[in-house]
Amino acid sequence: MLRTKNLPITLIYILYCFSLAFYFGLSTQFEKTWGLWGVAIGQGVIFALIPFLFVKLFSTTSLRYVFPLTKPRYQDLLLVILLSALVIVLANFVLNLQNQYWPLPKPEVQYYQNLIRHKNWFVLSKKLLLLAFVPAFCEEIFFRGLIQFSLAKRFSNMVTIGLSGLLFAIAHFDIYYFGYFLLLGIFFAYLRHYYRSVTHPMLAHLLNNLYSLI
Repeated sequence: MLRTKNLPITLIYILYCFSLAFYFGLSTQFEKTWGLWGVAIGQGVIFALIPFLFVKLFSTTSLRYVFPLTKPRYQDLLLVILLSALVIVLANFVLNLQNQYWPLPKPEVQYYQNLIRHKNWFVLSKKLLLLAFVPAFCEEIFFRGLIQFSLAKRFSNMVTIGLSGLLFAIAHFDIYYFGYFLLLGIFFAYLRHYYRSVTHPMLAHLLNNLYSLI
């Protein structure tokens, strides 16, 4: 099997399309069978396990180089939290402004209301784990790890950040929230570039998920 130092961009594109088709094609069935645990399992396998295996099979690059997980400094941690709060507020302001002219369809409103509704603290804790922590880790491994690493080898920093954010927004298959996810995706991609680590965008992603659920 051919193994190269740089990941083949064609294979990355194929993996991106395959991963999204596979995840959204089976996520409904996973959720019906195992509930929220099925969603988390799908995230873990498709957005974390498969990217790790992909790099091992098709590249000689170290996993630590493609998926750099570093311990943030205290001051960086505070800065990421502050910037995340500002971006989350801005993203939600844009979304609320959009809602005045293009209201979210009622079925989608009901879906999100059911998603954040919880009967007790145990249910809330499970949702925080499966819908906040797991996606923040797995999606950043995929988008800011594998995808952004590959793009950075071929494009300028600005183009890489923009493309990473764009692919992140497209992956959510929600035209109503497209601008919202695009803004967040670009922000996460900038953190990945600036700190040269996926830990910082994971933290920002987690904060957004927690805000959405709580």
